[in-house]
Amino acid sequence: MFLHNNSRFHYQAGQYIEFCLPDEQQRPYSIANAPSEFLEFHIKHEKGNIYSEKLVDYIRQNKTIQLTGPFGTLQYHTEPKLPLIFVATGTGLAPCKAIIEKALQDDQHARIELYWGASQKSDLYYHEELIQLTHQARDFNYYPVLESRVYHAVLTRHQDLSSFHLYLSGHQEMVFTAQKLFKYPKYFYSDWLDYFPKIK
Repeated sequence: MFLHNNSRFHYQAGQYIEFCLPDEQQRPYSIANAPSEFLEFHIKHEKGNIYSEKLVDYIRQNKTIQLTGPFGTLQYHTEPKLPLIFVATGTGLAPCKAIIEKALQDDQHARIELYWGASQKSDLYYHEELIQLTHQARDFNYYPVLESRVYHAVLTRHQDLSSFHLYLSGHQEMVFTAQKLFKYPKYFYSDWLDYFPKIK
């Protein structure tokens, strides 16, 4: 989903907003692109998801929607100068994609790796675009993960993660299991830490 970005709305790549539907509780959604003239959201719109059906129908009918935010502390870190690893499942790709875009705008960006896990290939809804990005962007590598837990794929390539900036988004269980398996690295960032900053 793409919405026109009013020039007064400023945010950092990695942050999220909340949609305000009439008679509905506000719901958070990560912004899926670096700051620009539009806002991109990755919304799982499927039959039976009453809220997403109402949201899409409302925007189609009204051509506008009220947002609140931005919220969250997830953002691109340049110090210390370390390679970046992104780990995502499902639509957790959204904030990772936004921060990757921001990083690629930095001429001095470090090496970037993205691990995106799903139960089946059809769930990798942005797969072809990411493949294309690997050919276009310097020092960007993309690893789709289907046959194992996504954090295991990371550990297969990197036994010591203390010298990386680590960005994780997706299922809560995945994020905190990875944090434990990664041995609670210092440079570990997740949107879940805005909700549960003291979980260890």
